[in-house]
Amino acid sequence: MQKQPSPTLQDAAPRYRRIHEALRSLILSGRVLPGERMPTEMAISREYGVSRHTAQHVFRLLAEEGLVVRRQGSGTYAAPLGGEEGDLCRSVRMRLGGIHQPDSFLVRAHFKFARRLAEITRNQLQVEVIHSAQLGSDTEQLKMVREGRLEMFGAAIDWLERVDPVYGVTNMPFLFRDMDHLKLFAESPFARQLRDRVLDRHGIRVIADNWFRLPRVLISRKPVLDLTDVEGLRLRVPSIPTYIRHWRAVGAVPVEAAFHEVKDRLENGEFDAADVPRDEIYRSGLHRAARFVTDTRHLYSRACIVIGEERFQDLRPDLRGAILEAGAEAGREYSAMVLEMWRNDRERMIREGAVFIETDIEPFRDRTRLLAQRIFGPETDLLDLYRSIFELRQPGATPGREGFKEVPGGKEPAPALR
Repeated sequence: MQKQPSPTLQDAAPRYRRIHEALRSLILSGRVLPGERMPTEMAISREYGVSRHTAQHVFRLLAEEGLVVRRQGSGTYAAPLGGEEGDLCRSVRMRLGGIHQPDSFLVRAHFKFARRLAEITRNQLQVEVIHSAQLGSDTEQLKMVREGRLEMFGAAIDWLERVDPVYGVTNMPFLFRDMDHLKLFAESPFARQLRDRVLDRHGIRVIADNWFRLPRVLISRKPVLDLTDVEGLRLRVPSIPTYIRHWRAVGAVPVEAAFHEVKDRLENGEFDAADVPRDEIYRSGLHRAARFVTDTRHLYSRACIVIGEERFQDLRPDLRGAILEAGAEAGREYSAMVLEMWRNDRERMIREGAVFIETDIEPFRDRTRLLAQRIFGPETDLLDLYRSIFELRQPGATPGREGFKEVPGGKEPAPALR
C-alpha cells in the first residue's frame, strides 16, 4: 500500500497561513517591538487550536523572512532593527502607487510625503513611491488598495468616483466657481460626508484631500476656439463616468485613455484633443504633441492619497497620526508649489511653441446646465448634495447670478450655471 503523506500541515494549511499573517502583522505594525518575546508555541497551539508542529512551522517561516529570532532554550523574539540605535520599533514599509512621471508635481509631492513621514516617525514608517503606472492604471491600483494588495495610492481625488458614485458630484463641470469655492467646500461638512461614505462603505481612507490643483484645460492638435470646435472632436478622457458624460453632452466623442498613454496616442493621431490637468502638461511633454491649450476651466479639483482602512488600523496610533500629519503637510506644500511652478511652466511652453487660447466658457456652461439633473435625478440625495455644494458661500456673501431654477416639466431643481 502506498504511504499517504502526513495530514498535519496539509489539513492545517488554512490555519497556519492565518496564524502567519496575524503574527507578521503584529511585528510589521510595531505592536511587537524588536527584542520582545513572541507568544510561545504552546500558546499559539491553544489559541488557534493547532498542533505544536504547526506553530513551529509558522515560526520557521517568520525566521526565514528575518522577522523573528529563535533562541535555543529561551523562546522566539521579534528580530532587532537593522537601523540606528534608538529606533523604537521595526521599520514598517509601505508602497505608494501613482500614475504620473517622476518629475511631475504630484510625484514630487509623493516623495515629500514619504520623506516627511520618515522624519516624523524616525524611520519607523518608510514609504516607497512607485510612479509612472508601474503597478497598473488608476482603476487597477485603487482596486489593489481595496483588496489589501497595495497600501496607498495617490492621484486626483476624481478617481474615487470609480469606487463610489457619490464622488461624481464633485466631478461635475462648473460646480466650483473658483479656487476659493473649492477650498470652502474642502473645509465643509459636505467634504467630510464624502470621505466618511467611502471609508464606511468601501474601506478606503482619504489621508488628506487638501492637495489643490489648478483647473483642468483642453489641449488639442488644432485650435479649439469655442464650443462649435468641440463638435465631433475625438477627445481623450480618463475612465471616470462624469467626465465622459460631460464631454458627450457638449458634442465631443470621448475616448477613454490612461494618462501615461496620452502623449503617444496624440502623436499617433488616435484622438484630436485631451482633457488634462494643466499642472501636468509641461512635465509630461503634452504640449509637444498638442500645442493648443484652451482654458476651459471646466473643473477645479484636488489630488489626494488614500490608504486601505484595514492596513491603516493595523498600525500603532502614533504611526496613524504621523500619516495624517505628513499627508496634510505635503498637501499644503503641493498646493503652493503647483501655483508657483505653473507660471514658469507656462512661459517655457510658450517659448517651445504652445499657444494658449482664452475662450468664452458660458456656452460650455449652458450646454452642461442640466447635466446634473440627468445624472443625479433618480438619486435625490446626490442632487441635493450637488445643490448644497454649488450654493456654498463665505458667511456674509450674497448670491450672484448663479442659482437654481425649476426645469420646465421637471420636479427636481437644476443648476442654472449662467
